Amino acid sequence: MIEIKNIYYTNGNNYSPNDHGANGWAILLRKKGLYMEKSEVEIILIESHMIFHYISQSLLNQIIIVELNLFCKPSSNYIQKIDLIINQELSSLIQLLFTRFETRDRTYVVNPAIEIIIRKAFRLNLSTLKEYFEIFKLIAFIQENLSGNVTVSDLAEFMHMSKPTLNRFCMNKLNKVPQDLINDIKITLAKNLLESTDEKIFEIGEKAGFFNASAFTIFFKKETGLSPKEYRQNYFNSWKEHSLTI
Repeated sequence: MIEIKNIYYTNGNNYSPNDHGANGWAILLRKKGLYMEKSEVEIILIESHMIFHYISQSLLNQIIIVELNLFCKPSSNYIQKIDLIINQELSSLIQLLFTRFETRDRTYVVNPAIEIIIRKAFRLNLSTLKEYFEIFKLIAFIQENLSGNVTVSDLAEFMHMSKPTLNRFCMNKLNKVPQDLINDIKITLAKNLLESTDEKIFEIGEKAGFFNASAFTIFFKKETGLSPKEYRQNYFNSWKEHSLTI
C-alpha cells in the first residue's frame, strides 16, 4: 500500500542526517531498553527532516528508520510527528525485529517483516491518520468499498477530482497510480485477513472484491508469489511463531 524506500538501523550515536532523503515521511521503530533485553517499543510517523532533531533530543538505545514513499502535507503545519498506537501482536513483531538486528541474524528477511509491521500499524491507526492526511481518507474509502468492486471513477467522484487530477494526486503522494493503489489495498486486506482470521479463501476473496476464489487466488499469487493458502501457512510458520518466543 505504502512502499518502503530505505531502512536504517542505528543506536542514535552514529546517525547522520545525510543518511536518508529529506522529503516525505518515515516510520521510526524505537526500543528503549538495552541490547538483547525485552523492553518497551514505539512506532512514530515523522517528517523525514525532523528525524535528526528527534534523535538528538531523545534518549535512544536503538532505532530503526523506515523511509516511506509517502509525500503528504498534514492538515496542520504543526503536525510533524504522530505517535501510533500498537497492540500486543505489533509489539511482539517489533521486539523480534530488534532481536534479529541485535544478533545480526542474516537468515531473517527484514523487508517483509517491516512491511507486515507497517501494514498492521497503519490499519490500527487509520481513523487517526485520515484526520491528518487526504491520502488516508482515500485509502479508507477504498477499504470500505472493496467488496463493491470500487473503480477509479468512484475514487475520482469521492475526492471531487477529475481522473487526470486524481492520477497526479496519487503519484505525488504515493508514487503510484489509482488502480495500483486499489490493487495494493486488495492485497493488504487479504493479507490482514489471512493472518488474523480463519475465514475461508473464497470469503476473503469476496471481501477483497473478487467474485470467485479462483480469480482471487490468481491475482494474489501474481502479486505476492504465493497462493493465499501458502501465504497463510508461511505467516503462521514464521512471523507468528517467532514473535511468541520473545
